[in-house]
Amino acid sequence: MRQKGFAAPIISITIIAFAVVLAAYYFGKLPISKTLQPTPATQNETPIPVPAGFSFIIRYGAGQGDVLDTSEGTYTKDMVMDPSITIKMLLSDEEKSKIYQKILEINFFDYPNMLEVPHPSSTDKNSISSRLCDAQYELKVVANAKVKKVNWDGCVPVGGIPKGGQVDRFEKLIRYIQTIIESKTEYKKLPAPRGGYL
Repeated sequence: MRQKGFAAPIISITIIAFAVVLAAYYFGKLPISKTLQPTPATQNETPIPVPAGFSFIIRYGAGQGDVLDTSEGTYTKDMVMDPSITIKMLLSDEEKSKIYQKILEINFFDYPNMLEVPHPSSTDKNSISSRLCDAQYELKVVANAKVKKVNWDGCVPVGGIPKGGQVDRFEKLIRYIQTIIESKTEYKKLPAPRGGYL
């Protein structure tokens, strides 16, 4: 009888404590273990599928002498004073997917065939006479039975390219592809060209 009388308060206290913990959990008074918290899905967590037949040719540099052709799996480097060198260069599926995603992000297929930075008035300090033109760029993309080619003469006012515009986004896409090219082991093995362009 003594044991039953002693056990009853313990059971009651245990029930009350459990109820308090349960209430605190539901009303957010206790931290929830991070392992139990759902991880929100991040944007673009899954790579965008590349359509069958997707390929592109990028030409850049002075006279567009540097060329990556993913349909042929080749890269050509302009050696300036010597004959150009062409090597095999293949992009991984992940690299193609990321490039294709960026192509879609900038609405590349809605671009004009010729890009040009708006020229300031002739009285402006950044007028057409004060533009810098150090390279030319061309990107031809084949995807979903569409073919789109965009050219840009690379000329910009001394003040720079207007942020957020088509030229700005196109240049960032070009730079992104160039970064991938220059990260390749086969690219790093190429000799440096003799001389340069003015």
